[in-house]
Amino acid sequence: MDIRKILLIPLLCGLVFTSCEDDPEETYFTFEGEVKTEETLPSYANPGETYSVTPYGIRKDSTDPDDPKITYSFMLTPGMTSRDTMDTFIFIVPDTLCTAQVQVYVSAPGYNTATSEYSIAIIDPEKSLTNITHNPQGGTFTDPRDSRQYPYTTIAGLDWMTKNLAYCAFGKAYKGIKDSGYEAMSDVFGMYYTWDEAMAACPEGWRLPSDGDWTSMCQTLTDTPLSPLGDFPGIAGKLMGNGYLNSERLWVYYTVCKPEPEASYMNMLPTGYANKSGDIYTFDSTLGFCAYWTSTEADAEKAYCRYLYNNEKIADVLAHPLYKEFVATPVRCVRDSE
Repeated sequence: MDIRKILLIPLLCGLVFTSCEDDPEETYFTFEGEVKTEETLPSYANPGETYSVTPYGIRKDSTDPDDPKITYSFMLTPGMTSRDTMDTFIFIVPDTLCTAQVQVYVSAPGYNTATSEYSIAIIDPEKSLTNITHNPQGGTFTDPRDSRQYPYTTIAGLDWMTKNLAYCAFGKAYKGIKDSGYEAMSDVFGMYYTWDEAMAACPEGWRLPSDGDWTSMCQTLTDTPLSPLGDFPGIAGKLMGNGYLNSERLWVYYTVCKPEPEASYMNMLPTGYANKSGDIYTFDSTLGFCAYWTSTEADAEKAYCRYLYNNEKIADVLAHPLYKEFVATPVRCVRDSE
C-alpha cells in the first residue's frame, strides 16, 4: 500500500520491527514482506464512516523450517483500550475531531512482533474548520445542483464566493481516494479542478473570474496601481483567512504578514494545488500557498493562475501560466452584482 506523507496531519506508515523482551540468548525469526491492506485507508474521513482492514503481505522467514501460524491483532485509538485478534478488522470512524490511529500487530511463535500504523484525520464539515469570519453585509448562495451553500461578498461590482467550490460532479477532493466516495475534505478545501473542469464547474449565473476580475478586486485593497497579469505586492494577508483545521492553524508558514480576513472577507486558505497524471493526483504545497485558476488563457495549452505566496521575503498575489490539463486547483466563482 502506498501511504503518502501529508502536510496537515503526520502519517506514520510502514513496517517497524521490535524485539521481544524474553531470553536475550534465544534467537527469533524476523518476518519477511510488509503489511498491506486490501482496502486503501484514506488520510481523512468523516465521523460514522465504516472501513475494513484485511492485512496481508507478511511471510515467514525463508530459513524457518516450521510453518508457524501468523496472527493479526488490531487497535483503534480512540475507541479501543486493548487489542483484538482477528483476520479482518471493521471499524467505525469515531466522532472525536482528532487523528485516529489504526495499528496492526503481526505475531507468530518464535518471531519478533511486527507493527504497522496508519493515521486518519477525522473531519466534520461543520466543525473542523473554525475561526473563519464571513462578511456580515454579504449574502449566501445555495447551489441548486447539490444544495451546498456559499457565502459571498461584493467587491468592485462582483459577488465573490468566499468559500472554495465543492461541486463533486467532477474534479478531485483533497487526498480523496479514486472511486471510493471518501472525500472528507471536499467541504473544507473544496474540489480541485483542471482548467477545463474549472470553466464548467460554477453554477448557473456564476463564472470563473478572469485575471482582470482579480486585478479589480485586489485594487480595492491597495493604493499601489495594479496591472492585469502582473504581480500584486504585499496584499496576500488581506485575502487570507485565519482558519484552523481541527484546532491546528492552517497558515503556518506566514512570516511577513498575518491574515487580515476582515480586509476583504475572501478567506483564502493554503490549499495548494495538484499535479494530475491520468487518474493520479499529487497534492503539493498545502499549508504553503493557495492557487486559483482564472479564465484568462496564455495559449492553447496554458491558462493563468492566481496564487498567494507568503514566505520570509514576500507576501504577494502572483500570476503564472500553468498547464490546463495537468494542474488542478480550487475554484472561486463570481457573478455580476445586482
